[in-house]
Amino acid sequence: MSKKIAEGIRGLVLDVKWGSGAFMTSLEEARTLARALSETGEAFGVDTVSRLTDMNQPLGHAAGIWCEVQESIEVLEGGGPPDVTALSKTLSADILRLAGIADPHPVVEEALSSGRAREKFDQMVAAQGGEVRALSDPDIHRPAATIPLKAPRSGCLQAVDTYACGMSLTTTGAGRLQKKDVLNPTAGFILEVKIGDRVQAGDEIGRYFGADRSKVKAAVGELAAALSWGDQEAERPVLIIE
Repeated sequence: MSKKIAEGIRGLVLDVKWGSGAFMTSLEEARTLARALSETGEAFGVDTVSRLTDMNQPLGHAAGIWCEVQESIEVLEGGGPPDVTALSKTLSADILRLAGIADPHPVVEEALSSGRAREKFDQMVAAQGGEVRALSDPDIHRPAATIPLKAPRSGCLQAVDTYACGMSLTTTGAGRLQKKDVLNPTAGFILEVKIGDRVQAGDEIGRYFGADRSKVKAAVGELAAALSWGDQEAERPVLIIE
């Protein structure tokens, strides 16, 4: 908050997550944090909105480095996973509302459908010295090894240990355990299933990729172990709590 306030901003929207993949594992802890952040912002004259959102399963389908960039580009172009799109639209509407736009949702929809959102992102990348053309290059950061993730049994996905999913990324180089660890931009995974989805044994439900096949093989095993299956129906988590 000190960094945001020092920037001199007038409005701030915060996505405060709770669940197995968040710093705050309980909803009440996240609510307390959100309240403290909002009160801090308001005390310094910054209009602040905090959204409590669920992190008991990965957001979207992609987790890693370059694969998450690609998924974000899909959202900016009007596609992408429904949950990432819904959350992005909600947060965008919040910040536009703070900027004085009474009915922000049509503005958000138009920015996506017209291509203005993607165009503005490209301008931001260019302004920071990035290579805009790389965002549309299908060959950049192509992984050397890819291993499919298959359903171990027929049934319904009951729960996801999202923390374990994140830790598996360190195996392939998509995350650091120590400051000196070198990241690999090709590393990551795609998980196609959500809590409440039903599958058949042997269905391909995702894939893991990276530069080193042995590390990818280990990581896909870790990801599989983070998924809990059962025969009964599972309640689908509500993404945006309040």
